[in-house]
Amino acid sequence: MEKPLNNNIKNSIKLHIAPNDDGFTCAIEIEDSCKKIMTPEQLEMCISIAHGLAHMAITDPSEVFKMGVHSQTEKAKKLSKKEKKNSSNVIDFLKHLKKKRDEEQWANFEEEIQDPF
Repeated sequence: MEKPLNNNIKNSIKLHIAPNDDGFTCAIEIEDSCKKIMTPEQLEMCISIAHGLAHMAITDPSEVFKMGVHSQTEKAKKLSKKEKKNSSNVIDFLKHLKKKRDEEQWANFEEEIQDPF
């Protein structure tokens, strides 16, 4: 009988990536709670995937980096499409403030470069 996992990210295998003098370091952290909550098959699957990802990052870091950039780009495209589909009256204040700041900076710049003649 499988134990329920409830999609609790706290009870997970963690792959840590940190910069160092030679590039980066990979480490795998296995919480003790994982051993209690996951079945042996689930634990083996998660540990194997974590080791595979770490191995891939260490043996071919440039390809993994490219995949990461590509993944982020695709995610941004999907989010952008969702925003366009969202027809609610939600206002993104960060976009509004950035636009206002950019307009003010441009106005200040134009004042500075006006011809004194």
